Amino acid sequence: MAPWARDQVRLKRHRPARSDLRGSTPKEVHAEATLRALSTLTGVLGEDPAFGRHCAGIASGSLTVSDAARLYVRRDWIGRRVLEHLLRVGATRGVAMLAAEAGYAVPADEPLAPGDRRRWVRSNAQHTRGAVLLARLGAGACLKDACLTHPRGGGPYCNAHEDAARRETAEAAGQAADRRGMQGVLRGAAAGLDLACATRAARTNWSSTRRV
Repeated sequence: MAPWARDQVRLKRHRPARSDLRGSTPKEVHAEATLRALSTLTGVLGEDPAFGRHCAGIASGSLTVSDAARLYVRRDWIGRRVLEHLLRVGATRGVAMLAAEAGYAVPADEPLAPGDRRRWVRSNAQHTRGAVLLARLGAGACLKDACLTHPRGGGPYCNAHEDAARRETAEAAGQAADRRGMQGVLRGAAAGLDLACATRAARTNWSSTRRV
């Protein structure tokens, strides 16, 4: 990009995912849609006391990043990568800086590439639900709404709700939906981190060119 063509680059600051994208270019819609899960997850974890304690423990050396991430994600490598990254940000730069991970810069007039998102998803309920469940999981709480019993053995549900899932089809289906919600927001956040890192690199290159 030519150094004088700065009108083609719009530097974005983090904000809650927007539903009103009037005046945005197709490339900006793609970026906003891709970053929506990451924006939601950082917003929930940034306000969660347990996540803040984990970051403080990492900063003090009493807790490792991998051990803290395992509280949230045990088997999903992609999800573990997301949590480890966010925990490092919170431990080194402060939890208040977590939201900045969803910031990006994009060439506004660049055409869409194959595979880019062309539509804005109106509902964010599934990502929000998944992020809240992840926060509860990391805090060691049963994932069942309003349940105050802590699970034993590191499971996501207390014994009563684990037993209910074995007996009741509806309970089992609800727990399966919980797992899909957490996996969905983690996969979406991973895609958002990839996009944010790529656009930050482009922004750095553009800024360097401007100084020449």
